[in-house]
Amino acid sequence: MNTGVQCQLTRGLVNLSKRKTKEEIAYHDYLAGRDCVACGDSPVTVHHIRSFDGLNVGVGNKSSHHLAIPLCPDCHQGPDSIHHNKKVFEMRWGTEVDLLIKTMELTWRDMMQMMVKIVKAGL
Repeated sequence: MNTGVQCQLTRGLVNLSKRKTKEEIAYHDYLAGRDCVACGDSPVTVHHIRSFDGLNVGVGNKSSHHLAIPLCPDCHQGPDSIHHNKKVFEMRWGTEVDLLIKTMELTWRDMMQMMVKIVKAGL
């Protein structure tokens, strides 16, 4: 069951417009430069998750770049990938939401490391 706060948060993350904001494009580029959130390989493509908190953001409604995860070609489109054998993929690596949370945690860590460098440099 969704609370009003969860619904508002989810709707705020889903960009129903075909146009992406500058921030979304920058975050997409950041994700494209990371390793695969599932297996750690690179290079990656950016996978937009299909559902979040019970809200379908899949086919025809590509989610915001903020609801995306970096996946290597094998994890994204391979035989046991999120697109071709989702049950096997999820048993091995976790759900899309699990991997989204992991991606957000890694992003937060990167941001904190960058902030420490800025503070140490006296900027």
